[in-house]
Amino acid sequence: MNRRFCHESFFRRCLFPSISNLRTVKWIFYLRDSIDCSKIESTSGTLIKRLVEGVTLDGGNHILKNLMLDLKDSEPEQGMGLIGEITDGGYLQNLRMEFVTVRSKSSDKPSGCIAARISGGQITNCTVRQAIMICKSTSGILAGEMTNGSVDNCKFHGMVQAPFYPLPKEEYKGIVGKIDAGTIIDNNLTNHVIFIEAE
Repeated sequence: MNRRFCHESFFRRCLFPSISNLRTVKWIFYLRDSIDCSKIESTSGTLIKRLVEGVTLDGGNHILKNLMLDLKDSEPEQGMGLIGEITDGGYLQNLRMEFVTVRSKSSDKPSGCIAARISGGQITNCTVRQAIMICKSTSGILAGEMTNGSVDNCKFHGMVQAPFYPLPKEEYKGIVGKIDAGTIIDNNLTNHVIFIEAE
């Protein structure tokens, strides 16, 4: 397998401008190979600011591995996660993530391995394995907060240490930190997350 290193500048240059500014054109971005992200250093807490209407990120069942999001004592811009926010009309599909670590000392910005916040869109056929999250705000392997959108055929494995907020279903614990509305389809959801409530 050909290993490549991903750098924050790659995500910002290739995905960030297009994803956050083009709302009327339909774009599909493909991950063409598995990528070792061990050399990445995020300066904002996310690699992709927003996944918006008309934009699809298709992982092609390839793996992003060894991603670490840790700003030490700095405050994240909008939260912590691969994607800052998935909004209405944004699509994420066929993505695999392994050995993901997210640490955040922020007490008011959400954290997730996939997204800090989901306010719409669709997440389909995604898997996160061997995730470790140690956060002081709403946190989950899928997302820190979810106010809308849908999730189908996804698998989550790992450990989350964060404050607990009441959820509509016990099965969501560790996957999403806080849910206001969003839909998670239970029969296609695998939750192998150990949740440790932080004080």
